[in-house]
Amino acid sequence: KIDDFMKLTKVSRNTLLEDMKQLKEALSKQQLTLHYQPAFGYLISGEERAIRLALKPYIHSIRTMIKNEKAFPSLWLKGPISYNRLKYLLE
Repeated sequence: KIDDFMKLTKVSRNTLLEDMKQLKEALSKQQLTLHYQPAFGYLISGEERAIRLALKPYIHSIRTMIKNEKAFPSLWLKGPISYNRLKYLLE
């Protein structure tokens, strides 16, 4: 949710909304949509393969930067990662 993202990234609502707008535009070029569901927050919808391809460069970059972290096992990154390091990289 927007408030959660604001707390996590420590950016203003306007900055976050502008970033979300840019993300929506980038995803739409790959036939994906970013939408909000009150019970879940923001979700990416579309073909699973397209979602994986869209996220792959970001996940690869994060994995490269945190190769040596061991505190937070993560299945989606297929390797160890610390929560604090992931938070830092996402910020």
